[in-house]
Parts: sequence; structure tokens; C-alpha cells
Amino acid sequence: MTTITDLPFETLSSILEEAAKLNLRESPTFTYGLTEAPEPLRNTRMQIYVRGMVPPDILRWDTTDSIRQVHRIWHYWALDYSFKELYIRRWRGSERWLESHEFKNPQRKISSVVVYRDSFRLLKNTAKLLTDFPEIASHVRRVWFNGFYVAESSQYIFDILRHCTNLRSASLPWTAMRHGQIEGWARLLDHGEGNLPFSSLELLAVDLKGSQKANPSNGVDNRVTEHQEIDFGQLTRLKMFGNTNFNPICNGDLKQIAKTARNLREIHITGMSSISIEGRE
Repeated sequence: MTTITDLPFETLSSILEEAAKLNLRESPTFTYGLTEAPEPLRNTRMQIYVRGMVPPDILRWDTTDSIRQVHRIWHYWALDYSFKELYIRRWRGSERWLESHEFKNPQRKISSVVVYRDSFRLLKNTAKLLTDFPEIASHVRRVWFNGFYVAESSQYIFDILRHCTNLRSASLPWTAMRHGQIEGWARLLDHGEGNLPFSSLELLAVDLKGSQKANPSNGVDNRVTEHQEIDFGQLTRLKMFGNTNFNPICNGDLKQIAKTARNLREIHITGMSSISIEGRE
């Protein structure tokens, strides 16, 4: 007797993807914050407010959670579907909000207090997950880091990138070009034979706080682009965006990249006053 598991994988994949889309209709697409922490001796009532949209990677995981528990093959399909893109955002710190799966019982969270949470918590947990389970990391095709600009966070970023052997595209903070180790950049830019090429790199810059600029560890510059081991030859797309008041990417960096970036098809430089006409030529 033929069952659904006997179907060709391409057909099964289309069916499971359609099921995930149907599950999305019933899944919350927003996160819900709590207004304020209750203070001692005050009868403060916390209220829920719409905080923002659930990141796409978390939505994909929520919609495939029931699917992946049915069959081993379905589990591997769900991993590939859910982890093909990772969006890792920095926590603000002293806040708490309801995750999408917790909103079904919000009253349980209403009585809790708002506490400080490590702003690198998600970054650290992702690095540990991919280190402990490299099979999961092999499904990642694109990764986007948002809000991590200090030397400590750069270490965790490259811990994650080290395990994503099939990565094709990454959006990194510009500080990764300063804090990143030569070995980490060489591994990222050249996955080696048999693996999918890493072909798209985005470097996003913002202004840093005074305390971050004053921290000596954040001032480290490993001059990645000047080392012979670094080869940008696999890149077909390079994007640099935004101004910064700390160690910006400049003409010299762009000239060093140009020495090996022989296969670029697209290059975007937007809103960067540190790169002049000379650097764009």
C-alpha cells in the first residue's frame, strides 16, 4: 500500500510547504510586550501591547513544529525549511515580551516582573546550538546579524559562521571587518571544494555609543583586508551601507578588497561618507 512517505521527495516537499503555509494562518505574527514592571507597595497593572512582528525564521519554525514530529524525513525537511535563513537580533536588555507560542496563555505572564536579560542571549544560544548540532548549521543559507557591534559579539558571530558550511549570503556589522580573526574570514570566504560558494556579503554600519567607543577592546583592528589569506574572489555581490563614527570602512579597505574580488557582478555603496569618489572608482 502506497503512503505519503513513498512519494518522490520533491512532491512531498511541496505538500509539506503548503501545510506550513496553512499553519501560518493560525500562528500569531506579532510579539506582545509588557508595559512596565510592578514596583513594591504599588498596585501597578501591566498591560500587553503589540511590540513588533515575529521574525520570519521563528515563524517558519512555529509553523513546522507539528510537522517535524510526524516522521524522521519530515523532521529533516522542517530543519531545511526553518533554518535556511537566520535573523539574529540583539536584545534591548531590560525588557520582556510574550513569545508567539506563549500568547495562548498571556495571563500567566502578566503576573511576572520585567527583568534584565543578557542582550547577547540569542547570539550566544545560537552559537551553542550550532556548535553542539553542526547538522542544523549545514541547513543555513543566509544569516543576518542586527545590533551586534562590539568585540565580544564579533566572537560569537564568527563561531556561528564557522559552522554554517553551506552559507551563501551574510549581513554583518562593519565591525566584523575590524574584530574578526584572519582565520575566521578566510574560512567564511572560501568554504572549499564540494560546498556551496559564499557569494553575497553585506556590511552595515551605524554610530556607536560613547561608552562603546571608549572601550579599548572595541578598538581592535585586525586589518583583515591586508592579509594574503583573505580572498574575495567567490563574491558576486558586495553591499556596504551606512555611516559610523567609529572605525569606518574606508577607501583603503575597498582597494584591498578590489585586488581579489574579480567576480563581482553587483556592488552597492550607500550612505558611506568614509568612502570617497576615489574609493568608488
